[in-house]
Amino acid sequence: MSLIAYFDESGTHSGGPNAAKVFSLVGYIATQSLWKDDFVPKWNAMLNRFELPDPKYFHATELEGGSYPYNRLNERQREDLKMSAVNIPVNSGMIGVGGAVLIPAYKRMLAPYIKAGKIDKDPYVFLFSQAVVESIAMSSAFLGEDPRDPIAFVFDNHPRWSLQAHEMYVRMQNDKEWPNRVWLGTVRFEDKKKYVPLQAADNIAFETYHYVHGNLGRPAMNRFLSWPQNHARYYNEEGLQAFIDICRTDGKF
Repeated sequence: MSLIAYFDESGTHSGGPNAAKVFSLVGYIATQSLWKDDFVPKWNAMLNRFELPDPKYFHATELEGGSYPYNRLNERQREDLKMSAVNIPVNSGMIGVGGAVLIPAYKRMLAPYIKAGKIDKDPYVFLFSQAVVESIAMSSAFLGEDPRDPIAFVFDNHPRWSLQAHEMYVRMQNDKEWPNRVWLGTVRFEDKKKYVPLQAADNIAFETYHYVHGNLGRPAMNRFLSWPQNHARYYNEEGLQAFIDICRTDGKF
């Protein structure tokens, strides 16, 4: 397929003592040739600049915490790796899509619509469907691509969320009243240690998580925020109200 979108999540939304207040699902959409011929070689070259053990990979949480294998790097090297992981996709021509939701506000503000069955109670399913819809909307930006070609979607594999996501994707494919379903190609759930584009998605998901959580002024996220091709949506209270207003205008709520 000519276009491929890769996504990763950050945060725990399923409840319990370790549940986060924010959940993000963010990634990139780009042409197959851009991923293969431009992005992947540059990303691998970035990792090879540092003395990391094989198999070399990028993981934002471990890098920021300085845990293995990134404890082999000094602070300056870790900062260099972090910003390089931002600049490669930002300078590549791909498009950032997805978003993050402030979970307490989501449950409070959307409660009437969740109860009425107009929106899913699970923030992951909400962000998953939004990511798919936004990917389709952004696909027309890639000039020269055949608009009839469906988009392939690849998400980070998770023992619970992948099952939910696959069920949602099949429902979207079978929704005969939704004309954009023709753009839904294959969907896969893979290990980000093996799939390099998922490592880039991990970075923007991690930074978006911190941004919606209120951790402002982070250099990496500031770079993402200044990037015109970043179309991620931030569903804090203001963003959720805007979403509700749009749905009301469209007659969905």
